[in-house]
Amino acid sequence: MPEYTTRAARSNAVRNRNASRVLSKQPWMPYKHAPTSSRWGVAARPIYQPRPPIQLHAGISHATNSPFTSPDSTPLRLVRCRPLPATTLSSMPPLTHDLQTGFIGTRVIEAAENYTRATPLPPKHNHHGGGIVRCQDDSEFWDLVLANSNHWWGERFCFNHPVVFSEWTPRVPGLYWRSESGTLRRVAAGDVERQNGRNLTLNPFGKSRVVVGGVGTLRLPPSEQGFRLCSIGTSSNVSAAVPILISPEAWERNVYREGDALLLPPMRWEQMPHEWAGRFPTIAGIPRGVLRIGPDTAVHERLGPAATQIQPFALMEYHEGNSELFAFVFASAVSGRTDCRGSVARFFARYCRDKGRDGRYLTSADVSEPLWDAEYPTPEDLRRSDGTAGSHLRLLERRVREAHLGERTLQALQEALSSLPDDSHLARLSTRIGIPPAHWRSGVTLSAACVRFLDHVPPEKLPELVDALAQDYPTLFRPLPSPS
Repeated sequence: MPEYTTRAARSNAVRNRNASRVLSKQPWMPYKHAPTSSRWGVAARPIYQPRPPIQLHAGISHATNSPFTSPDSTPLRLVRCRPLPATTLSSMPPLTHDLQTGFIGTRVIEAAENYTRATPLPPKHNHHGGGIVRCQDDSEFWDLVLANSNHWWGERFCFNHPVVFSEWTPRVPGLYWRSESGTLRRVAAGDVERQNGRNLTLNPFGKSRVVVGGVGTLRLPPSEQGFRLCSIGTSSNVSAAVPILISPEAWERNVYREGDALLLPPMRWEQMPHEWAGRFPTIAGIPRGVLRIGPDTAVHERLGPAATQIQPFALMEYHEGNSELFAFVFASAVSGRTDCRGSVARFFARYCRDKGRDGRYLTSADVSEPLWDAEYPTPEDLRRSDGTAGSHLRLLERRVREAHLGERTLQALQEALSSLPDDSHLARLSTRIGIPPAHWRSGVTLSAACVRFLDHVPPEKLPELVDALAQDYPTLFRPLPSPS
């Protein structure tokens, strides 16, 4: 059978051969070198890293004037991100509080829609290719799939190095590797609510932006047919991992355990029946696929326990003064550590009460064994319909729009759109959310065009507009400076 290989793999042939020699001596990461925990949830130590990891300086500490560090006093290390595109809009104004509120509301609606779709189902039948696509790591896999999602259905993928298994899966697999996600994950001093030594707790906006940047994991129960949605990755960061669907027969062999390093045979990339919420531009183009592990897929070798870094997340409803608001909450933890689940549960219980928030959680991260009480503990609960008021999802979306996308957010949107270089940028945004520019474009000034454009945006499309603005102009959504 022919084998496909990527340009990166060909150009790094010598490096890969040398890495294989090292790997044969120490094929997995000992537990004592497991990733260290960080409350803001993106630190990860690679199980195998064929290229030096990029060190992302997430922010500057007031006390030390140095990059934030993890508990072992080493700078936080992230799995490699795709390079961020250059922007011509560096002079755009910083994010205002009202636009910040609209941004969070938009992503809460997106997350709620995708939560209802997080159910393991048998994938569609795809055309089967004849070759094997070999990848070095998670980054290379997602670079291929995100560049041309429809091209790879039915192809068999194989990782050249051990992967780490987890029963947790990313909230939206692949979102972590979008170019704009790297910008959103950057943490500034103004995002820090509390710092205890080297442990950081972010405020609701800081946590929400990091989750929107691809951080967040779910653990789902098996489907009625017994299929299990899990993940594998060459790094310990489950948010960056690749989803796998395990058949009931394969699961019964009892070889898949949290944190185990495995050598796996080629697996087919197959399409799930329901897509992600593609009406949101930042989600559009991310394929909802899985690597299929069927009854005949045999694990080549179990290399022993490593560790995984999980980031359970939830949607939170809370109060700030007299306002009802919504936000994301997440915590980072290392599987296998003593009282891992207990520490996560205590953090969530404390966070919703801190700063007088009087909050409650709407969704659960571990649907199999809930870590906290939630209004919608399973995706089915949020999909359920009320005979008099429609589905719970639509009711929640209406509440979020009322709280986060009101008149003040519209005014902030108008100011942000008026700062664009010309109305061609406005026309592109209009096209992306399905509103023909001819409906509002009439040769007027940019400021007047913005007013006309917003008049043509119905309330249900406001989240899509904010999402498109965040994707095309991520510098507009950079962190707010800390109060002086």
